[in-house]
Amino acid sequence: MIYKTTSSKEIINRLFRDFPGFNSNRISDCIEWMGDALEEIGYINLTIKKVECIDVLNYKGHLPCDLYKINQMYYNGRPITQGNGNFTYGNYNNITKRVFINEVPKEQLYADYSATVQENIKRLLDEISYYSTKASNYNYTTYMIESNCLKTQFEEGKVYIDYEAYNTDSEGFPAIPDYVEHRNALQYYCTMKIMESGVKHPVFTFKDVYELYNKYARQASVKQIMPDRAGMESFIRGWKRLIPLNNSESQLYENLNYDEIIDAAK
Repeated sequence: MIYKTTSSKEIINRLFRDFPGFNSNRISDCIEWMGDALEEIGYINLTIKKVECIDVLNYKGHLPCDLYKINQMYYNGRPITQGNGNFTYGNYNNITKRVFINEVPKEQLYADYSATVQENIKRLLDEISYYSTKASNYNYTTYMIESNCLKTQFEEGKVYIDYEAYNTDSEGFPAIPDYVEHRNALQYYCTMKIMESGVKHPVFTFKDVYELYNKYARQASVKQIMPDRAGMESFIRGWKRLIPLNNSESQLYENLNYDEIIDAAK
């Protein structure tokens, strides 16, 4: 299991110290190479879980800049789900209510149509009014994501977002596992990539560096998949559950690793 992380600047400092052919022009390349190496090793925990508050104004709110994946959103203490269609979000929602339901007389909408079309329009308007009232009664609301913005059905409010964020330090450098196997593997992988461009190492040959990288990459791969006692117990409880809870979402998925209660008498 991997718990501790450190800044990728540690690997960059190592390269400055141990490889005379390394210079500051290679820093951005090394960040890319470290990501490639971690992918080869099989390290997938490149993100961290965060919860932030989004202020919604005029049906829109700005998403966090470090957003990678949305887990869940909450409004008024309840989860909200992602919806479909444009005519239920933002100003479209306001236009729909104003034109089709509230402010424009229904007769004005279908005065120029035939009787058959008028009946169809009446039925559509009645359905819109019915489902809008029903959704309001059940406090049902959804959201959409568009152009780095959150679009909602309500004009203003606060939405809490539970999401996966890129794990970086205070200067924006990606975080890496803080274990000797990973640090050595990343250092030798970056060294190997620099040597591929024709730069020679004063001590090691390319074959030496390649073998050292593979040695530490295998060790790092094994270390991160080996669960500790707590992780194994959590896996066992989740694996042996027979009946998942129907309301897991409303409980924020807190009880997935708890044993279910089965009444043998039933």
